[in-house]
Order: sequence, then structure tokens, then C-alpha cells
Amino acid sequence: MKASAIGKACLLVTALLSSACGGGGGGVAGGGAPATTPEGTYTGVATQATITTANAAELSADAYQNGSIGSTVNIARVTVEAPPPVVHASLFPELGSLLRSGVTRGIQAKAAGRQALSSIIVEDSIDGAYGGSAWFSISLDQSTGAVSGTATFSDFREAAGGPAVFGTVNIAGMFDQAGGLFSSLDISFSPLTALTTHGTFNLYGSIALSTAGTTETLKVSSTLAGSSGMTYWIKDWSFAFSSGNILNITGRYYHPTHGYVEITTPEPLTVSSVVGRPLSGVWHSAGSNGTSARLTFTDQGFTIAADLAGNGQWVPVP
Repeated sequence: MKASAIGKACLLVTALLSSACGGGGGGVAGGGAPATTPEGTYTGVATQATITTANAAELSADAYQNGSIGSTVNIARVTVEAPPPVVHASLFPELGSLLRSGVTRGIQAKAAGRQALSSIIVEDSIDGAYGGSAWFSISLDQSTGAVSGTATFSDFREAAGGPAVFGTVNIAGMFDQAGGLFSSLDISFSPLTALTTHGTFNLYGSIALSTAGTTETLKVSSTLAGSSGMTYWIKDWSFAFSSGNILNITGRYYHPTHGYVEITTPEPLTVSSVVGRPLSGVWHSAGSNGTSARLTFTDQGFTIAADLAGNGQWVPVP
């Protein structure tokens, strides 16, 4: 299923993250000066979080939603949805998937019968399912397969009640004309703006997609700067999707008032393209002093638990 999906659709993964609710203000509390990163400036707590029952959900369930690019993350046509509880409005991989599909179709149509040309320009627009549009202008070097260009979103809304997206992303990658797919794709934005029910967020960062054999890897680094002054940071996240619908996730998640946690999936997530959410697996958020939180997935959703002393004793979190 994985190889077929990639071969047929060539999804453009985008990524864009989700917004977050909650209190707290700007400035780095207990973390020194603001950290200026390739993903923008992070102004929250920069030290490792100590996980408690009060913040376990924010550092596990909310981290899962944020790092998974909102309520869904779409990798090779398999959708991972964050089941309840979810507290944030989200951005969506769907808009990137549509863009990549559109670019792929445009390249194939433009290149047909014109192999003598050393390069071609593809320009087209994609309408959002619930309003707005995305206009892309892409150049393909037919001798090397190198692709470069931009995509501009204007009030683009892909989900009912979802965020409206504005701004331009830069696109670069390698396109396999014989196979009709992208072997690699890099997207950068500084910023992309999302209007959500929880305020306006500016996203600074990048997404990189690569394919090797039957494994597709999506790497994401981005800050989310909210109109409230809160900044979230998704740092060096990696989503590795392999045959059998297996998803492994690693990365570091910075919460502006609690600090960061290290993310792993010690039991890889099994993802169903039918149900649209993980059916099994464990998400682990590691904090300081041995504290941690985990999400345990079943076909009914997930449960949250916290280890408050690093002794392997897990306390259920409502």
C-alpha cells in the first residue's frame, strides 16, 4: 500500500503545525535569553520540563497534536488523527498533499511531448476545500530533475472550521520524471500565517521529505509565534513511515511555560488509513529528573499517564 500510494500520488508534505491554548507570557522563564534559531526566535522556557499530573497532557497529548502537524499528519496517503482530547486548532498536511499532487500533475502535463526542452515552468492554482487558493510556480530542469519555485497561499482553508492560511513557501527538490514522483522535497517558510479560532500564528521553519525504499521520512523544525506572545518550538522532529503502516516519531518539543521534552515512540504507532488514527503504540515524552508522560493508543483513542518519580510507576492522567 505504501509504495503504491507514493507512486500514484507523490504527496507534497507540508506540514504546518498547530496553534496552542494556554496561559503564560513572552520572554524566557528560567531559560536565559531568547533562542534565535533557523526556525525563528523562541521566547519560552528553554530548560527541560519537569512533568507533573498538571502538565502531563500539555507535554504529551498537546505535543502529539502540535508536532504531528495539527489534528492530522498525512504521510503517503495514510492519515494520523489526534483523537480526543485535543485542545488546539490546527494546520494540516492536507494542503501540502494537494499542492504536491497539483505540482506533480502539472509537471507531467507540461512535460508530455516536450522532452527537447531543457527546462519547463509549471504554474497553476489549487482551490481550498473551504475557500481560498494556493498558486504555485515551479521550474523543472529536465536534465537533472531539480525542482525549485514557490507556492503562495491566500485565505486557503482546507478543513471546515480550520485555519485560514496566508503567505509564501519556497520549494526545492528532486523529481523523478520516469517514476513520476518526488524523491526529495524541501519546503521553507518565514513566515506562513495561520488565522485560527485561538488567534493568529506565524510559522517559521522548514519541512524536508525523502524516500528510501519503502520508508518515507518527514523532518520538521518550526516555531509557532502566537498573537498572545506565546511561542512553541517543534525542533528536529522526524516521522518515519514504513511498510505495514508503521510510524516512528522522534524530536524535541518546547512548551513556552514548561520547557522541553524529548519525544520517542518506544512502541511504534500502527496507523490505519481507514480509521485515520493510531490503533496501537506508545508515545513517550521524557522530562527532567526521570519524569515522563506517555500516550497509549488503542482503537478507541488514547490514554495519558505520568511517571512522576522516574520509578516506572505510571499515574493515570484525566
